[in-house]
Amino acid sequence: MAYDFDGTDDYIEATSAVLTAAPLTLACWFNSDSTTVNQALLSLSSANGQNRFILQAAGGAVSGDPVRAITTAANTSSNADSLTSYTANTWHHAAATFESTTHRRAFIDGVGGTAETTLRSPTTINSTRIGHTIVSSARGQFTNGRIAEACIWNVALDDAEIASLADGYRPSLIRPSAIVFYVPLIREVADYERALSLTTSGAVVAVHTRRIA
Repeated sequence: MAYDFDGTDDYIEATSAVLTAAPLTLACWFNSDSTTVNQALLSLSSANGQNRFILQAAGGAVSGDPVRAITTAANTSSNADSLTSYTANTWHHAAATFESTTHRRAFIDGVGGTAETTLRSPTTINSTRIGHTIVSSARGQFTNGRIAEACIWNVALDDAEIASLADGYRPSLIRPSAIVFYVPLIREVADYERALSLTTSGAVVAVHTRRIA
């Protein structure tokens, strides 16, 4: 199972942040209906959207349709892209690692891109979001498609660990002591790690081919 988002106004969110600073890892499985819009798959954000960590399917005005790891501080972003692209109507594993304020990487299907090393230090992070992020104090970058196995760690996972996730290992088997947020999106919307209170609007359960062991 997964949850299907309509790309317009569907979302899942918590008005508290499981983490507020690097190091951290964001990861999920996704199947997008579009490669023409930027879609925030998983994010940590401030209320005004000027400070964020985002795992994004960058299909908007971005050449190559990569998965992107974005750090935004004081409304200025630095992006690290995956080496290869995602395709519509196909399941992919996406991950973003934020090792420090000067190191971020994006992964698609277990393969990591080049690190981006500009100094960015987000502040006032206060929310956790699936299927969207905050842009100019409003929800935006809505996911158009399905998301499953959303997970956040308080460490930057290494390449072998990201590859294991893409091979179908459950997030709960990868550095379990560092997991701070785990929402499988199988049936109910629930954080299996810390029971974070989540609000769902519009997104609905959708059947999909099994992706994890």
